[in-house]
Amino acid sequence: MPTCQHCKKDITYKQTLKMIFRSKCPSCGVKQYASAASRKKSAIYAFLYPVIFFANVFFNFSWWITSLFILIVALIIFSTYPFIMEFSNEEEPFW
Repeated sequence: MPTCQHCKKDITYKQTLKMIFRSKCPSCGVKQYASAASRKKSAIYAFLYPVIFFANVFFNFSWWITSLFILIVALIIFSTYPFIMEFSNEEEPFW
C-alpha cells in the first residue's frame, strides 16, 4: 500500500481509491502526485479495454458477454490499482 511522502503515514486501500479522484493525503492534506513508476505500471490497464473490443469484433460476442467482460476488467482494475500506486511530493516527468 502507498505511503504519503510528506507525513510518511500509510494510506489504506479505501483511501487510495478515493485519492484516484482527489489527490490530497487524508492525514495531512498535502497534495500527492502519482509517481512516474506507478503511472507506467498503470498504463498497462489502458490496453485492456481495447483488447475486449477487438475480441468482440473478431469473435462476435453478444452485447451481454462484452458487458460482462468490461465489468470483470473494471473490478480487476479497481481491486489491484491501490497495490501499484506510489506517491511523490512533486509531479515527475513520465520519461
